[in-house]
Amino acid sequence: MKLSPQEELAIINNPKSVVGFKLQDLAGRIKAEFPEPVIVMLVNGIKRCADYQDVAYAGQYLNRLLSVRDAEAQHGDGTSRVLLEAARYTALWMTYEDTIRVADLKIRRTRFNRVGEEAQVQNDQIMQIREFLHPRSEEFADTLPTALGRWLLRTKAVTGIIERLAKNGIVLQTTSIRGYIMLYFIARLKPIRRRSLRFNLEQERMDQWIVLINREIASNYELAYEIAECANLIKGYGDTHANGWRNFILVMEQVVSLRNESDVAARISELRKAALADEDGTKLRAILA
Repeated sequence: MKLSPQEELAIINNPKSVVGFKLQDLAGRIKAEFPEPVIVMLVNGIKRCADYQDVAYAGQYLNRLLSVRDAEAQHGDGTSRVLLEAARYTALWMTYEDTIRVADLKIRRTRFNRVGEEAQVQNDQIMQIREFLHPRSEEFADTLPTALGRWLLRTKAVTGIIERLAKNGIVLQTTSIRGYIMLYFIARLKPIRRRSLRFNLEQERMDQWIVLINREIASNYELAYEIAECANLIKGYGDTHANGWRNFILVMEQVVSLRNESDVAARISELRKAALADEDGTKLRAILA
């Protein structure tokens, strides 16, 4: 929901007014440590990260952006544009959709209410929701502790069994006791997420992206902005995420190879928009061919 200018101003003046008790200290940090143009975005970011994992993770979100803040202050154009987009996509990236997140979202009361409203379910009617899931061996491995997840991906016999069992998809009724409990159990795995293969992989990827942004802020601000925007290519779950990540890598390779060209920012913008045009990257690959 888009905020009115008055609502945004109220948040900028007092970020603590729109967060709960546990996030008061972080809201205070935002007000004290970051420029006004990014305050609203950062408040939304700490809320999202705390909901996804915990308050400490929300603090990690702010810490991850400190280097961008400093680079922006020293070499930026005064707009905080790069910091704003880095804040936006860092929050989205840090709350990537793993099996734990997907399960959590599917059993929330707000989702049941929304589906009921969209289906126009009446008070005297019973609603049933069936989820059509297509889990891949990668999704199973991602949720496991790092060493165990890597073992699973290396063990073709195990991944083969998973792929055969899930090749036709799985139908799960989340409005049934059995289906709800299964997803509830998966959603409650949140405390072990920090030790998972996917978690550690994504933290490393984000840090590399931040380093790339900071490197370019000083020499080519527009390119730094485009690099920040390119994180929008990484979204979704399963095949959608895999395709987005491949597109992101292709564009980042062009950043490295073209960074000394005068029109590199415009070129990266063109490639980014092409990558967003279709999920499988057909248009992007056509341009790069």
